[in-house]
Amino acid sequence: CGKDVSQRPWAHPTACFALGTYFKVCRAEEEIKRLNIEIHQVITYMCDEEHFLRTCEEKISNLHSQSNGSHLKRLHDIAMLPGFSGTLIPGVSALKGPGESNSGPAIIIPSSLL
Repeated sequence: CGKDVSQRPWAHPTACFALGTYFKVCRAEEEIKRLNIEIHQVITYMCDEEHFLRTCEEKISNLHSQSNGSHLKRLHDIAMLPGFSGTLIPGVSALKGPGESNSGPAIIIPSSLL
C-alpha cells in the first residue's frame, strides 16, 4: 500500500538538515528584501512626520504671535487711558504645577527609547 520513504536520499538526517538550511536561507533573503523596503518606508514616514510637525508648530506659533500681538496692543491702549494705574510688566507666576501656563509639557519618553 504505502512505500517506505525512510531510505530515500532526502530522508537522511544530513539531507533534511541541508534542505532545512537551504529553505531558511531562501526565507532570509526574502526577508532582507522585504525589510529593505520597510526600512525605506519607515524613514520616509519619519521625515514626512517631522515636516508635518514642524509645519504645525510654525502655524501655531504664528497664530499665537498674532493673538498675543493683538492682546498686547489692546492692553497698551488700555494702559494709555486716563486713570490706569496698573503695570504692563509681567509678574512671576504663583502656580507652577502641571497644566499651568508656565509649566512645560509633561512628555514621558519610555526608557527603552533613550
